[in-house]
Amino acid sequence: IEKIGPFGIGNPAPVVQIAGAKIVEVSAMGKEGGHLSMRVGNKRLRCIWWGHGKCIDRLHAGTMIDFVGKIKVNEFRGNITAEIDIIDIALPSS
Repeated sequence: IEKIGPFGIGNPAPVVQIAGAKIVEVSAMGKEGGHLSMRVGNKRLRCIWWGHGKCIDRLHAGTMIDFVGKIKVNEFRGNITAEIDIIDIALPSS
């Protein structure tokens, strides 16, 4: 990710589309649970869906989703991981 950066006004972060991702974990986060944190796939990739905590009742472990998002590098407490900031999800039918 860093090899194609830095990202900003003239070079936006890459957007990826992922189809058929299996949610392995989902939880609300942030003030009043306003955001969703999910882990998907075998490698448990962390994905954040900002401002969509209200959708937690429709997303459960085992749910298959399609989504688009921006890849980013997250460094927290000395750990460096790849994450995706979700732009949009195709939610399963209720």
